[in-house]
Amino acid sequence: MLYTSGMISFRPRLWHPAIVVFAALPLLAFPAHAEVEGGLSAPPRAREGTIDLRAWDFDRGPVALIGSWYFARGRLYDPAEALTAGDFVPRHVPDRWQGAAGGVMKGEGAGTYRLDILLPPDSTGLALRYSTVSTAFTLFADGRVIGGAGRPSLDPRLAIPAYRPGILALPASPDGRLHLLVEVSNYAYRSGGLWRPIFIGRHSDLVNARFFDSAFAIGLAAALTAMSIHALLLFAHRSKERSYLYFAVFSLLVALRSLVTGEYVLVALFPGLPFDSLIRIEYLTAFLLIPFATLFFFSLFSTEISRKLLLLLVLPHVPFALLIAWAPLSLLTRSISYYYPVALILMCCTIVLILARAASRRRPGSGILLAASAIVAVAAVNDMLFSSFIISTFNAIPAAMGIFVLMQDFVLARRYSQAFSDNERLSVELRQSNLRLSREIEGHREARWHLELLVAEKETHLQEIHHRIKNSLQIVSSIAGLQSHRIEDETAARALSSLRDRIRAISLVHEKLYESGSEDKLDVLTYARELLDRLSMGLGGQESSRIELECAPLRIPASYCIDLGLVLAELAANAFRHALPDGGIGRMKVKIAAIDGGLSLSVCDSGPGFPENFSIQTDSSVGFKIVTSIVMARGGRVEIIAGAGGCVEVRLPFRKSEIVAETHIHEVAGLR
Repeated sequence: MLYTSGMISFRPRLWHPAIVVFAALPLLAFPAHAEVEGGLSAPPRAREGTIDLRAWDFDRGPVALIGSWYFARGRLYDPAEALTAGDFVPRHVPDRWQGAAGGVMKGEGAGTYRLDILLPPDSTGLALRYSTVSTAFTLFADGRVIGGAGRPSLDPRLAIPAYRPGILALPASPDGRLHLLVEVSNYAYRSGGLWRPIFIGRHSDLVNARFFDSAFAIGLAAALTAMSIHALLLFAHRSKERSYLYFAVFSLLVALRSLVTGEYVLVALFPGLPFDSLIRIEYLTAFLLIPFATLFFFSLFSTEISRKLLLLLVLPHVPFALLIAWAPLSLLTRSISYYYPVALILMCCTIVLILARAASRRRPGSGILLAASAIVAVAAVNDMLFSSFIISTFNAIPAAMGIFVLMQDFVLARRYSQAFSDNERLSVELRQSNLRLSREIEGHREARWHLELLVAEKETHLQEIHHRIKNSLQIVSSIAGLQSHRIEDETAARALSSLRDRIRAISLVHEKLYESGSEDKLDVLTYARELLDRLSMGLGGQESSRIELECAPLRIPASYCIDLGLVLAELAANAFRHALPDGGIGRMKVKIAAIDGGLSLSVCDSGPGFPENFSIQTDSSVGFKIVTSIVMARGGRVEIIAGAGGCVEVRLPFRKSEIVAETHIHEVAGLR
């Protein structure tokens, strides 16, 4: 590789984009026109419109035609007029019009550059290589047009801007003197003029150099596009990983920027691309690179800064990006001068606030990205100074961005590899956990099977117990019934009859429990209906249609049913004897309902009622003693309700968990 006068010429036998990426950046350290070979003098420079190359050996490389040219402001001379015109003044090239340098304010206008080149004898096979001339030019050599880009004109309406970097073969010069004339106009950009040096050298050297420059741009763009597509595919399968998306967009922007700067390869690939679109694409890549890099860093190290601070780092880029859609090129291109300092400050803040913090905390990949970002920062400063014509180096951003993207891809690849390793490790742990869990489930299944077996045995034993208790109570009830028929003493017979009723109430509970299987709660309505039905049949064959039962849909524990049944049996037996005698026309109403904190049972009849000054607590009858003892044991209360007939209300307290409401409606009906 040979570097001479700001011109880069590649002559490797084997070439790879990565070699160029890593080799190009160190050239930033070289001065613009340094001597690169020991003992060789620096290339000649133009002085007062003439450059003397008679002593230059073009085997050493091309020469940049920089120095003092002649310039005529506001005029477009043809070669014949230029030789006799007297308004040419010295002007340094590379040149950028500022103010009214081109004849019009704000860097717009037209002008003609002139340079005489003194060549060594027998100088054949020479050519000129140019990059960008802002923004239209025609180049004459010895009075003949040999090339150009766009159409320069003094009339803005007729001028056509264009960027067409290329190589122009020079005609032979028998007398060793070559007259160059360059007509330039600009009405579309922030400034005009011969921005970049025109190089003269052997045609083959210039073609090779341009080939490698273009190949580098295309190779870099292709590699970055492939990386971007790969990242997009990963993002499509892992949409939560925003880092892949930001990396893909960033890579595409860098790839596109390598095609719209330097050799402007995009113009060669798409010759019909309008100049306006080309510039807007170039500025799009300039305005969006840093914000997407910031978003990428944040996606990797989101714990280093808050989202509010992230917005402060990203939002300042938005107004500049909006200019791309609507601003005229003159305004859009001038905005870059204001964007450079803003972007540089925000880039430094991003590096310090995110990458430096992450590196200090030893976050994986942060050190690599910090080093790559430092390289990009140096390249960005170089390009800002280069674009502002303060220094004469070259566009280093594409190479620096190539390094940066490679480092980004390396970090993502390492993260992906780590995630894959973690996934494999977790898969192994998951299989082991599943194996242990399967064994535990099998053990629980066996334990459950044993428990179900024990429960089934328990239910069988309980049913057998309830069945035996029911049968035993029925036997006792039958014996009491037979004995009551043999006893002539009415008091004793009545006592045996009351005992029989109490035994029926208890026996009915066990009968229901036997029928319900493992259920430990009984339906109060069904129990009360059957109990009253049996009591009515046992007490002289009373008609059950004369008994009205109103019961709420409730289920209560069996132990409470026994107490409730005994109380109901005593109160109903009392009503049967006094309100429903044989042949009487009286009626009885039983009401069972849930109240706050317990259960309410009332038995009312249409009989003569209780005697005056009657008290349940002081009554000597066995029935009311049983009722009061059960109610007091449960913590409840019993009282006589005033009114026609006899009416007794009993309230038994229950816990809420012991009463279950049923879905069927209240039933008010006569017993069958």
